[in-house]
Amino acid sequence: MSSRALFIYTHPSTFVKGDITILKKSYDVTEYCFINNPKRRLPLSLAGQFFYLLLNICRYDIVYIWFADYHSLLPVLFSRLTGKKCYLVIGGYDVCRERKYGYGSFSNKIRGMFAYVSIRFASKNLCVSKNIERIVSAIAPKSKHTTVYNGVNIKSEFDGTQEKEPVVLCVALVSTLQAFYIKGIDRYNDLAKEMGDTHFTLVGCKAEIFEKAGIKKAKNLRVVPALEHSKLALLMSKSKVYCQLSRRESFSLSLAEAMYHNCIPVITNTGGMPEVTGDLGYCITPDSPASTAFHNSQTSDPQNSANSISSERHTPDNLTTDLHNTANSISSEHQTPDNQNSANSISSEHQTPNNQNSVNSISSERHTSDNQTTDLHNTANSIYTEQHSHANQNPDLTNNLAEAVRKALEQPQGTAYRKRIEQNFTASHREQAIFAQL
Repeated sequence: MSSRALFIYTHPSTFVKGDITILKKSYDVTEYCFINNPKRRLPLSLAGQFFYLLLNICRYDIVYIWFADYHSLLPVLFSRLTGKKCYLVIGGYDVCRERKYGYGSFSNKIRGMFAYVSIRFASKNLCVSKNIERIVSAIAPKSKHTTVYNGVNIKSEFDGTQEKEPVVLCVALVSTLQAFYIKGIDRYNDLAKEMGDTHFTLVGCKAEIFEKAGIKKAKNLRVVPALEHSKLALLMSKSKVYCQLSRRESFSLSLAEAMYHNCIPVITNTGGMPEVTGDLGYCITPDSPASTAFHNSQTSDPQNSANSISSERHTPDNLTTDLHNTANSISSEHQTPDNQNSANSISSEHQTPNNQNSVNSISSERHTSDNQTTDLHNTANSIYTEQHSHANQNPDLTNNLAEAVRKALEQPQGTAYRKRIEQNFTASHREQAIFAQL
């Protein structure tokens, strides 16, 4: 008789479906969709989940949850009480707080408490990037965690040699103002306006969201609704450049898939995206001045060279103090004297070598105590909430992006981008990494 797994999620997204498919290869999977919208349903959903777990938790060998949020706390606690293994996938928003847009589990203290306790007591937190793992380590220093990258489903209909058109592409499922700014669609629109003679395409965004944001859509920007995967793959295979200009991005599966189709990536230096691109494409630091923005990497093979952007220069203001206070308010009831100071470090991160069981080819960096301190300081500055309005958009950022896109459009077509994804970020890599942890 096969082992049984309880799979808990709030929305059947692509990555959720992917993990369900993976687990079904070795487990008899029961899906549990927790309804968290509208918010008035939350108490009823929590009560229903409580009684379901009370009556059924003993039937399962493992519990697998996507995201730390309201829906993860009870399964984690029930698993711990009954001795079941509980695996919590940390996807990004669950360790994020963007006050301006109410984005992330930690944007609300009660919600943040649910996320914190879930992370602290899960058997293992499966983080979708090393950037996310460092944040988890800072939030809950005594938690168990490792990096398990998202994976692209390899398709054979396009071999990566298709003729490219001088088109710039961005994919983002956007239906709210919150998503509009988090995904950097305002930045992408400004970039299109700056490059009026270039064709830009945006997939997955509702056209009316521009009007709601009070922003005039660029004339050369074509907005299309969400496409079925085969049509999206065809569009990626024809587009020369792919832009992901998010303000928050834990990994970006769309970026990885575009690179699989040999699109040249132009990204903002945010979250886990630099882990996906490696030394390929163009990485833009949002607050770098134009005069110091570009630094061309010196490599023997121009095919593999990246045009990187100068190191981040964050304005510290009072965000670090604010994050310290948030950590205190969320975790103070759960701290022992020896980890009280660690709980205060939500605004700084440290990396631990927890990836020995992972089969991904990108290994975790091992820090010495000295450069851990430097790493903590640098990351503290990087976990900040951007205060942005369209009127105050950084013109240097738009200029830097435009310069990067122009350079990318002039580059010869190559295959290094697909090779990087094939070697590191396929669904097969994720499957092997997951089963190495279970």
